[in-house]
Amino acid sequence: MIGEFMKKLVLGFAIAALSMASPAASETLNNRSIVELHASGLDDETIIAKIESSDANFDLSTSALVALKKQGVPSRVITAMLQAQNRTRGPGPITTPPSGVRSSSASADTLAVSRPAGIYLLSNGQLQRIDFNVSGQTKTGGFLGSALSYGIAKISVKVVLQGESARVRTHDETPTFYFYLPAAVARSGSSSFTESSSEPSSPNDFSLIRLERKGGSREARIGRGNITGFQSGVVSKDRVNIIFDEVRPGVFVVRPESPLAMGEYSFVMIGAGGASVAKFFDFSVQ
Repeated sequence: MIGEFMKKLVLGFAIAALSMASPAASETLNNRSIVELHASGLDDETIIAKIESSDANFDLSTSALVALKKQGVPSRVITAMLQAQNRTRGPGPITTPPSGVRSSSASADTLAVSRPAGIYLLSNGQLQRIDFNVSGQTKTGGFLGSALSYGIAKISVKVVLQGESARVRTHDETPTFYFYLPAAVARSGSSSFTESSSEPSSPNDFSLIRLERKGGSREARIGRGNITGFQSGVVSKDRVNIIFDEVRPGVFVVRPESPLAMGEYSFVMIGAGGASVAKFFDFSVQ
């Protein structure tokens, strides 16, 4: 009987020893964990190392990414979160883009990798390149009102884009765009006061505007004025504010500052040639 008791005692000690030797369940990081780590004063490298060595269950929706940025989480850390989540889920499926839209496979860990210059919409884990349009027509309106008011009423100048809707479409009210601007890298070591290149080097070289549907086409106001003066370029009341962050030299993540209503929009770049040769990178929010 004593022998049986000793066997059970030894077995109990063995089980306890194995339990103590077994590693504790690995910690699963979430968005709140990252915010707390950053707020504690840890440097980026330490936080990234923690992300790479831990399980993760991050919320990486557009609104969550914006919230992380507003709480001060650095872009390098957010990129590491995207990479960790992609390792957990594996690569996503390749989707077929709409007709006329060039698409690039863009799993989360490759979004910031250099690619051909341009503007891309992030949709369902894929980057769709937005090919630019140029206006085929310029319209001037308000002549009668201006004449009747002796030049006080304003005359507006509009450019017309063919088609009542853009080929690139999104259902996201706060869509995310990636701007790939090689000129930003070329200018990084030079003075911006001496550079004369017409190539864009920042999202600030573009204006996000809402287009007006009219008669099977879309119109954008690019000038207005009266007898007192004329304003050329994007009219301020038509402009939509954007926020952006350079996640890698020459690579910018761009979002509208506020949710977009359903409608037609475009990033427009007006160069030295004026509005008649402006480039419109148009998209639709549906």
